[in-house]
Amino acid sequence: MFVYLSRFCEVRYCIARHIGFLVGLGYPAGDRHCLPQTVEQVLPLLQRSLPRGEELERAIALCAAYDSSGFECPNPDAPEESAIIACATHVFLQTSDASRAIVALQQVFGTRLEILNVFLAFVRMAHHWAQIHRELRFEEDINHLLATHEVLANYLLNDPEVEDNALNQRVLLEIAELGQLKEEHKSLAVAYEVVSRENEQLPIERQQRQRVEENLRQSEARLQLALDAAQMGTFVWHIQDERAELDARMLVLFGLPTDSTLTLREALANFVHPDDGTGYAEALARAIDPAGDGALRQEICVVHPDGSVRWLAITGQTFFEIQPRRAVRMSGIAADISDRKLAQLALQRSEARLRAVAANLPNGAVFIVDRELRYQLAAGKALEQAGMTPEDLVDKTIWEALDPELATSYESYFRQALNGEPYSLEHHSHEHDYASHGVPLFDAQGGVEAVLAVSYDITERKLAEVALRESEQRFRLMADAVPQIVWITDAQGRVEFFNKQWSNYTGVTYEPTTAAQVAANFVHPEDGERTMAAFNEARRTGSIFAVEHRIRSAQGAYRWFLVRAEPYRDPQTGEIVRWFGASVDIHDRKQAEATILQREAQFRQLADAMPQQVWITDTQGKTQYVNQQWTTYTGLQGERTAFLKPLLDKDLDEKIG
Repeated sequence: MFVYLSRFCEVRYCIARHIGFLVGLGYPAGDRHCLPQTVEQVLPLLQRSLPRGEELERAIALCAAYDSSGFECPNPDAPEESAIIACATHVFLQTSDASRAIVALQQVFGTRLEILNVFLAFVRMAHHWAQIHRELRFEEDINHLLATHEVLANYLLNDPEVEDNALNQRVLLEIAELGQLKEEHKSLAVAYEVVSRENEQLPIERQQRQRVEENLRQSEARLQLALDAAQMGTFVWHIQDERAELDARMLVLFGLPTDSTLTLREALANFVHPDDGTGYAEALARAIDPAGDGALRQEICVVHPDGSVRWLAITGQTFFEIQPRRAVRMSGIAADISDRKLAQLALQRSEARLRAVAANLPNGAVFIVDRELRYQLAAGKALEQAGMTPEDLVDKTIWEALDPELATSYESYFRQALNGEPYSLEHHSHEHDYASHGVPLFDAQGGVEAVLAVSYDITERKLAEVALRESEQRFRLMADAVPQIVWITDAQGRVEFFNKQWSNYTGVTYEPTTAAQVAANFVHPEDGERTMAAFNEARRTGSIFAVEHRIRSAQGAYRWFLVRAEPYRDPQTGEIVRWFGASVDIHDRKQAEATILQREAQFRQLADAMPQQVWITDTQGKTQYVNQQWTTYTGLQGERTAFLKPLLDKDLDEKIG
C-alpha cells in the first residue's frame, strides 16, 4: 500500500525509491524476512488504476461486508486486499468518496482503524519530505533499474494518476488563507498602535497577536513549499487602486527580470497575445462582478519581450467587501502550461490531418467507435457514395444509426476489436460491396478505448471478379472443346491449367505441378531433357517454345505430340507472366514419315542392286537420285551430278557412250 500510494506523489523520487526497495535494492525498513519481488510482480501494482464509479462501489460493498471480529490481513492480490487499498487510497487523497470509504474501512478494521490513519499520515509525511527535498536525484541503483526495464521506467515516470492531484486547488486555498491572515495581521497591528497611543493600559491580547503571526508564518511556509513544487507564480491585485503585487516567478513567467514591476493594464496591453486579450479582460470582469462567485479560471498566451510565446493557466479568487458588496482584492496563481498546450496543438493538428485524410479518402471511409459502440468519427468518400453524411452517424450508437440487422452483424466485429483482436471482412450494405478492417485503439494505460475501422468500396472489384470468373468459365469451355491438350504455366514454369483432354489422355486429374515434373513423369525418358532445355531457352530469350516429344497415355503407350507455346507479357511492365501452350497429337504423322523413310531405304537398296543406271530429276533437271551403277559408270559423284538436263538436251547417248 505504501508503494501504491507513492504513485500519487508528484516527486517521482518517492515512488522510484520504494519500488527499488520492493525489488531488493537499498536498505528498506520493515520485515527483513520478506523476499524481494521481481519487476514482473511489481508492474501490476503500477498498472492498477484507482477504482472509481462501479468498481469503487464494489470495493466499498466488499469492505462493508467484512467480518472484523477475527481480523486477519487478507492474502496478497485477494479481492479483499484490493478493496482495502482502494478505499484507503480515496481516504488518503481526500476524494469526494473519502467519507464513504472511511465508513467501509471502519467495518474492516474496527478499533484498529486508528492504526491505518496513523499509517496514512506517515505516508503523507514521506511525500511532504520528498517535496521539500527537491534536490533529490535517483541513485545509481535506481538509474540502472530504470535503464534496464523500459516498461517499468515508463510507468514510473509517466504515471497518469499523478495528474489527478489537486495541487492547484490546495495552493489557491493557501493563498486565500495567507491573504486573510495578512489582513488580520495588518488590522491588529493598526489597532495595537492606535490603542497603545491612546491608552497603554488597554488590554490587548498579546497571545492572540502571537497566534496570528505564527499562523501567518506557517501558512507562508506551506504556500512556498507548494509553489516551489509546482513552479508557479503568485499575484495579488488590489482592484480599487489597480495595484498589483507579483512575486519573482510571476515576473519570469511574463519574460521579465525579477526586479521589474507590472500592472494589469500593462500586461493586457503589452504581454497578453491579442487573440486572448479580449477574452482575458472579459474573464476578469466576470471575476470581480459583485453578482458572481469571484472565481477566475483562464488560459492565456503571453508574448515575451524577445518575441517567444508561452501559455499560462491563471487561477484566482476575488475577495469582496460586504457593505456595499464590491471587489477589493484578487489573489491568484499562474502556471506555465506551454508543454501541455503545444501537445494539445500538435494533437489538434494531427486530428485535423486525420479528419482531412478521412474526409477525402477515395472510395473509402474511416470510423472510430468507442466502447459504448458510439461513433466518434465517420468520414470519407464512401460515406457519401452510400448516401450518408457524418451527422447520420457521429454521437450515435450503431443501433441508433443503422438498421437492426446491419448493427447486429457489425457488433460482433467491433467487440472483437475492443477485446484487442483486429478483424477483417468483406460485406454488402447500402447496395455496395465493402472490405473493412478494424484495429483496437489503446489509451495511455494500455487499455482499449475505441476501434479504428477503415472500409473501402470494392464494388467495382467485385464486379470485375464476377466478370473474370465468367471469362475464365468461357475459356475453360472453349479449351475443353478443342481436341488438343491446352495448358498454361506462370513465368517460372508452374502449371496453372490443363484442359480435360490432358486428363482424358493421361488418366490423371489435374493437380498443381511444374513443367519439370511433367517432363519427368509423363514425357518419354529420351525426350525429357531435350524438352526442358528448349523450354528454359524460350524462357530465357522470350522466344516461342516448340518441341516434339512423346507423352505416356493412360494405357502406358507413348504417342508423339507437337508442343508449341507463346509468352504473355504484362501490358504495363512488358515482363513475361505466363506461357499459353498446346500439345497436338502428331503420332500418325510421325508414323507416316517413318513409313516413307523405310520405303525410300528399300527403294535405294533395290535400285543399287539393279544392273541398269537409275536416276531421278525434278522438272528443272536437278538431280534427286542416282543409283550406284550411274556413279560407277560415269565417275560423277555429288555436285557433279547435280544437273543432268543439260547433258540430256545435247545428246545423252553421245555423252555417255
